[in-house]
Amino acid sequence: MKRPEIITVIVAIALIGAFIGGLKLSGGQKDAAQSRVAELEQQIASRDQTIADSEDEISNLTNSRNTIEKKVESLEAELGQKETEITKVKSELDAAKKAVAVLEEKERQRLAGVAAAPPNEIAFSDPRGAVTVEILQVITGNQTVAKAKLHQHTVNGLREQGKQVIYFEVKITNNKFDGELYADMYHFKLESTKGDTFSVEQTRDYIRGDLHQGRSARGGIAFAIYPDSVPHILRYDTGLRDGFGNELEAVSPNLREAFRAK
Repeated sequence: MKRPEIITVIVAIALIGAFIGGLKLSGGQKDAAQSRVAELEQQIASRDQTIADSEDEISNLTNSRNTIEKKVESLEAELGQKETEITKVKSELDAAKKAVAVLEEKERQRLAGVAAAPPNEIAFSDPRGAVTVEILQVITGNQTVAKAKLHQHTVNGLREQGKQVIYFEVKITNNKFDGELYADMYHFKLESTKGDTFSVEQTRDYIRGDLHQGRSARGGIAFAIYPDSVPHILRYDTGLRDGFGNELEAVSPNLREAFRAK
């Protein structure tokens, strides 16, 4: 072999060695890369597991939300049913109140429309019969002004307070008391069907004075009552007492029944 050829072979062998060395270096890098890949794959697997756990948690939360939403829907449906029932009950209650109001209004109109009652038709006495009270006439509202029983400003003032006026013309008789019986309008009280008690308002023909036995006094008493009040009982304190010290009071019959009978 000629020298140039030998040199060429040596150079080639060197180049091949260098190349092989280079390949060996690339193989180490490859091992490192493979190790890094394995590490990354572990990280990815860990993250995949985390994601899977999160997805399970999300699924559980979603199921819980669906359960809650169904419960809410059930409660809303139940609430809607209750509201419907409440509305129905309120409607029935309003209808009942209107019916009661109509009946009470009829009673007030009946009471307001009572004409002058003949003497002794509505009369009542104390338990001993010492004093007798008779209801002679009943007037309400502006008729009390028209018939000169009350002043207009009195009626207007009471109306501003949300009240209405009912007037009774009464007669008080001293039947048995041996002496002077003091008759006074302020001894009267009116009770409504609801149990309210009303005191007297002064009239233009009020009663006040002494009555000897067998004598009578005649005049008016008035009461300011609520619009929904229906007169029930009229009471009169005679100012007398029985032998046991008990007060003698004259109590009327049920006024609603008495006026209905007319």
